[in-house]
Amino acid sequence: MKQILISRRAFLAATTATGMIALTGCGLGESDLPLPGAGEDAARGLVAYRLSTKGKRASRAAKRHAANKLFATSAAADANRAHPGDKSAIVQVDVSQAAWDRYFGQGNEVFDLRCTELGAKFAKKLAANPAPLPVPVYAAADGVITATPTAQIARALQQEWGIALPSGRPIDLVWIVLPAITTLGQYTVELTGPCPDPVPFEVDLVRNDLCTAAVASLQAIQAANVKVGAKVGEQGKLFGSVTVVQLADALTKSGQQVDRKQLRIIDEPIKTIGTYQAEYTTACSVKGLFSFEVVEE
Repeated sequence: MKQILISRRAFLAATTATGMIALTGCGLGESDLPLPGAGEDAARGLVAYRLSTKGKRASRAAKRHAANKLFATSAAADANRAHPGDKSAIVQVDVSQAAWDRYFGQGNEVFDLRCTELGAKFAKKLAANPAPLPVPVYAAADGVITATPTAQIARALQQEWGIALPSGRPIDLVWIVLPAITTLGQYTVELTGPCPDPVPFEVDLVRNDLCTAAVASLQAIQAANVKVGAKVGEQGKLFGSVTVVQLADALTKSGQQVDRKQLRIIDEPIKTIGTYQAEYTTACSVKGLFSFEVVEE
């Protein structure tokens, strides 16, 4: 028998190539897919598509998007990325006929997987709570509501009914559709995305006494004479710039206790002495502007 001698390097190269060929197409793992126009496999109701960030550098938005969205075709997946810079791979997902009908039976090409869990929980809560959802909001003395209460409704859904995202945060505000709201009272609002069909539910907007105190604090800040001291160089220019930390300290010295996270300087960066504006957001999401003066120390 004739012997053929090959080097160890050549043997490893040959076996590695053979192993890669054997694994290709075996259905294990995820890989980039071509993008057919309509997705012939999808038409059979057996294959769906999703985006995958596995093995790729991806933003938090892309990872969240990939984890929650399912697509009827690879073209739909490619057209509905998290953002223009999303380079996630498009991978196949095997689904049953029943799952296909539930996800894409209405002719939609995109389905949010959070809808299944959220929709079931919401339907259960509606059945168990026929009374309107109480939502504390800020209102003026005559009952007029000056701020849209979307955030307060999302917070009430989380705290009262346990309706929240898997992360535990309140649901996205864009999922709540409000009618025209001007005063305290009961209203019918809708929970839309991520589910295809909006679900109406009742809310009862009631006065929040804590908000009344918070707005009183905002009014006191607006009336205060707030001065922020800074070191000044030639021609009135500051060394550095004024920050919200300095502004919060100045408010404390004027008798107003605030969290710097509730402050936003409008005219950043501040490089010279003068009068400027900042925004204060109360714990009830009511916002208001106030003026402050930057002076030389």
